[in-house]
Amino acid sequence: MGKTLLILEDDDALRKLLAKFFTTQSFDVHEARSGPEAIAVASRKNLDLFLTDVRMEGMDGLECLAALRQAQPGLRSIVMTGYASQDAPTRAMRLGADDYIHKPFQVRQLLVIVKRVLEKGREKESYFGMLRGLLSPSARVERPWEELRDLSYQSFYVGVRSRKLGREEALSIWDELEKLVREEVGHLDLVQAYQCQIDRMAALSKSDMFVPRPSPGGVEPERFARFYQRVRDGVVNQEQVAVAAPLRLLSEQNRSQAPRLEELYAHIWG
Repeated sequence: MGKTLLILEDDDALRKLLAKFFTTQSFDVHEARSGPEAIAVASRKNLDLFLTDVRMEGMDGLECLAALRQAQPGLRSIVMTGYASQDAPTRAMRLGADDYIHKPFQVRQLLVIVKRVLEKGREKESYFGMLRGLLSPSARVERPWEELRDLSYQSFYVGVRSRKLGREEALSIWDELEKLVREEVGHLDLVQAYQCQIDRMAALSKSDMFVPRPSPGGVEPERFARFYQRVRDGVVNQEQVAVAAPLRLLSEQNRSQAPRLEELYAHIWG
């Protein structure tokens, strides 16, 4: 049997459609139409992935995700929503949701996301492995802030995918994340700096107004606009977002030493 998948969806027709489809894809599928039902399933099963709607009577999908994470901290999750509350993206970011997809969607599109989320980490490590080979020895050492760095890019990705971050807000955040990449070798307080960006993204509201300001050495607005749209459309995935900043800041000469990095650069920034 394949990976264990729990689907929380109160729309019976959609839930059964998804359950049938993922069963044909060799997943061990379990269904729930309410938060308490999902928690009951999780008490009996070790889950690999949780697919959840947001709005439903009683406990909503994100409240359920928080409860499941208490029992299974490493649980992967994808939020599916049509008409969620305005705070749903913020809550999804704070809970560390792996992706956020808007209804309606094609089941094949969801399958691609599911497979990527379940393989999360392998693709990113492959990219970072190539990058480390081009970095100085001091930049190859594992450092205590890397987990928060990864979480900050995950929050950025979910923020864009959920449409919480508009293009101007996303550019402002991205400029700050790129500054932290430039400062990694000498910055003594990157743990706090990355946490600050995570909190900043979660605190943004629809009423926040951003006036784009050019950042010295920052990405050109036109190039960022293409990147932003690719992330929003799912063309650039979360693992690729995680390496997009160091890849953009790598010199063309260094990129040319690794054909796969050149291809990745064109996919993300070209």
